[in-house]
Amino acid sequence: MLDQLESRQAERRSLDRRSPVGRKARASDDPWSQRSRELCHDMRQPLAVIASVLADIDPERLSGSERDRLEQVRVEAERLSMFVVGCLSPPRQERVDLHRVVQAVARSSSITFEGALEFVGSDEPVVVGDPTALDRALSNVLDNACRAAGPDGLVRVVVWSATDGAHIDIDDDGPGLGRSAGAGHGLGLAIVSAVLDQHGGTLATGPGVLGGTRVRLRLPLAVPAARCVGSP
Repeated sequence: MLDQLESRQAERRSLDRRSPVGRKARASDDPWSQRSRELCHDMRQPLAVIASVLADIDPERLSGSERDRLEQVRVEAERLSMFVVGCLSPPRQERVDLHRVVQAVARSSSITFEGALEFVGSDEPVVVGDPTALDRALSNVLDNACRAAGPDGLVRVVVWSATDGAHIDIDDDGPGLGRSAGAGHGLGLAIVSAVLDQHGGTLATGPGVLGGTRVRLRLPLAVPAARCVGSP
């Protein structure tokens, strides 16, 4: 992962040196973007240490539940490494199995969410974009929903497709968007909006079927859906 990051950084530096547009864009970066890159840069070494420690642990000497927790730590460390790579590298454009991305994000969120989290994937839509950026966007929306629902609440995530694109509905039974989401709510939705803009998608919010808020993300399909379904 770190070798991949170094390769992408070297490629981007080379492009920036050769391109006046690239140099201008880099020079005009706002302070927050620069600080974000600096933070991601500094996170590489701790992540390398975590990866090394995880690699030295023999799963065969652990109980079943301990192995499960070790695997959870490994998966989350890999996700964090991908976030760092995404922060320091140009956006990728590739075919993304949206069902798989949403399922992984839901599984990660369920580890810390004390309520009930349901995932329903009635379709397996494919979109074109950056899987790490989409992961970030979904994580932020789902985090807000879990905060709104509270420790005894319910959050439901549904993936479906229609002729106008791939859809992700995130419903909670909380008091309404933002009322219990905490200080990160505004920043989280700003990140989501930016990612969707990059992918030609849209974000809509409104009353949900669980009594709280529904957040609907729509993304263009890479290919026409083989089987279109209606909104749940």
